[in-house]
Amino acid sequence: MPLFKNIFLKLFCFTVCLTKTVNIISQPCGGSWALQRPLTEQCVSGQWIGWQNGGNPLGCPVNPVYVGVQTNTFTFTNMVNTFSIDLVGFDGAILCARIEIKVNGIFYPLTASNISDLPSGSTCTGSFSNLSVTPDGYLIIGSSGGAFTQGRITINNMNVSSVSVSTNDGSGTVFSNPFNCITVPLKLESFTWVSKNCKTLLNWKTGIEQNVKNIEVERSEDGILFYKVGDVIPKGSNSQYYFETANAVDAYFKLKINDLDGYYEYSEIMHIKPSCNDRYYAINPTPTGSVLKVTGLTNGDRLLVFDMAGVRVFALDYKQSNNTFDIHSLPTGMYVVQVLNAGIHKGSLKLIKN
Repeated sequence: MPLFKNIFLKLFCFTVCLTKTVNIISQPCGGSWALQRPLTEQCVSGQWIGWQNGGNPLGCPVNPVYVGVQTNTFTFTNMVNTFSIDLVGFDGAILCARIEIKVNGIFYPLTASNISDLPSGSTCTGSFSNLSVTPDGYLIIGSSGGAFTQGRITINNMNVSSVSVSTNDGSGTVFSNPFNCITVPLKLESFTWVSKNCKTLLNWKTGIEQNVKNIEVERSEDGILFYKVGDVIPKGSNSQYYFETANAVDAYFKLKINDLDGYYEYSEIMHIKPSCNDRYYAINPTPTGSVLKVTGLTNGDRLLVFDMAGVRVFALDYKQSNNTFDIHSLPTGMYVVQVLNAGIHKGSLKLIKN
């Protein structure tokens, strides 16, 4: 580190470090840095990234085009969805020194929502308020200037296997190991389907599975309102799954992966057209009033009516030669009508009650 930073650290620790030590990094994530340049600076312990040339990057501040003088990549042991990295010691000419983040090797444009101050009570000096984010997504010394800036970068809602950090800070910046990770519970390698004889067979293959509670299969007739039609027990990493369900009308399907900590994520949505000669169910007219008329019903069919919270509010049995049902007591609103026969799901309809 440059001489002025070393002197500053010694003076700072003489007055503060002996009386108060705060470790602000918790729950470290599994993984390792490609380049090992370990360094602890004030309250941040991690890797020193940058270059010890004791000056500002060439071309600053007249032409502050970003060229990272050094990049270090942290590869996670398991894929994560969310993580944070703390930094300290970032400084340089105003609007010149920059920090670049790449996720899975691809440039990740930062926004103001990705940056924050370190928790109160830490022994770091400086403020993240001295930083700003450029329109193209780099972290940069703000127009107000600032030396020895510190702060936190948080990345959310990404399937992350690696993060790369680089800076053109002339004297380097210390970045902590990633911490407070939320691990991706399941990685889908494939998700396909086959439709035959009024049934749809969903197939999916997994890569990583960890901390998975269950996999729910959800269905929708309009691609917007989904409801659960099945629950699958996880088998473990690198597994193949099959789920069969009746499907006599156009429908949308997706998987909801729940982990043991209450976190969940969805798969892509599959739009599946039926392949069968069965009759189609329909509500006519729609919206409907006090009488519900469903065409396409056969003997033994039963209708279950659910509100938007998924609570069953009606159970109606079909009687031969009669496809109308009295629903005058049903409150105005939107509902889902499921058609079952001998416990087998045969179709679902959207009901709008006037």
